[in-house]
Amino acid sequence: MNRRNLRASLILIFLLLVQAAVLGAPQNDGRIISVADIHGDYDSFTALLQQVGLLDSDHRWSGGRTTFVQTGDFTDRGPKARQVMDLLMALPDQADDDRGKAIILMGNHEMMNMMGDLQSVTGDDYASFADADSEERRMEAFRDYLDYLEKRSERIDLPPLDGQEPEIKARWMEAHPPGFVEHREAFSPRGKYGRWLRSLPTIAREGETIFLHAGISSLASALSLDRINDRIRDEIGQFDRLKDYLIDWDLALPFFTLNELVTSVREERDAIRSQIATRQVEAEAEGKQYRPDRGQEQHLEVLGEFLAIGGWLSVHPEGILWFRGFNTFPDSEAAALLEELRQDYDALHFVTGHSPQRTGRVRARLDGGFFVADTGMLSSVYVGGRPSAVEIRDGVFRAIYMDQEPVQLYAPSNAPE
Repeated sequence: MNRRNLRASLILIFLLLVQAAVLGAPQNDGRIISVADIHGDYDSFTALLQQVGLLDSDHRWSGGRTTFVQTGDFTDRGPKARQVMDLLMALPDQADDDRGKAIILMGNHEMMNMMGDLQSVTGDDYASFADADSEERRMEAFRDYLDYLEKRSERIDLPPLDGQEPEIKARWMEAHPPGFVEHREAFSPRGKYGRWLRSLPTIAREGETIFLHAGISSLASALSLDRINDRIRDEIGQFDRLKDYLIDWDLALPFFTLNELVTSVREERDAIRSQIATRQVEAEAEGKQYRPDRGQEQHLEVLGEFLAIGGWLSVHPEGILWFRGFNTFPDSEAAALLEELRQDYDALHFVTGHSPQRTGRVRARLDGGFFVADTGMLSSVYVGGRPSAVEIRDGVFRAIYMDQEPVQLYAPSNAPE
């Protein structure tokens, strides 16, 4: 083979490889479907995805090259949060096989579940995790709890539990229904849903649009999208490490709620401070000085670190998972924020959920700058709510409902007729 033929053959092979790579990669068809807060309403959610062509009758991906973005809060309040999670976990791979894309984002309720803030978990949620061995696990967990109380009484100098066990058991069993222990394990770093949730991003960009659960305040506006995602993951990891520390020190059990963790840490901190103060007074009375040892100081530092989680980006009221300014700010303040965010992120549009719209309709603000898409899908909780999706195609934003024709929310000046 001469040089000319060899060169032609190499070019042909290169072009074939490029073509194979292009054809084999997911290719967006220009259509994006975004759905906000689901809150365990599996039936409405699947019906909506079927209406917009993303699911078939077997609840498998049928959206082709469409991009689907779910902006968090798929847990809590509704009866079928576990089914919703199972579906969301399956969609990315199914979409990828069809050259589409499914992006699942974390909301504040997912963060709450990982941390043990269970105020919105329903009895149906717990029951969905129960099995034939749940009662045995429940009793074992209660015995562990009694052992914890005994150690706690000794640690912080409380009266013994003699005779109180029946009353303690009645209260504990009421607060820990069948499935509770399994629910907490499932959301732990080693649990099926906990591992998955800890892998999710918090914020994502598609073209000129940024998707997230709540909003971006000045608390996070200086951070890049990658840094925001990394920061939330780091904070979750830090929480997990702190909880493991508390368990190792017999200050917590794996199934403890966030409130129980905080109470235990405060009691431990206050008891140690009291001991230190007492010894300092005793030492002064003898003309001496008392200084806690380094191990005690380090222990107090870790306890203080845990009690400071309220200032984290993942937990703070103006953090990325909680901020409601996109919905609540008056127009002048919202416009200033939008201008700042557009400069920081070189994006035109921001699509969020988190703030239920009493009208049951997607809210578009500031000529397509902000879209607040939580329309209260779980109508048993949000009176007047309904399922909805935001569709983006060729720069045109439309709201899709199940009881009427799509409604145009925004169109750029150069949009096709």
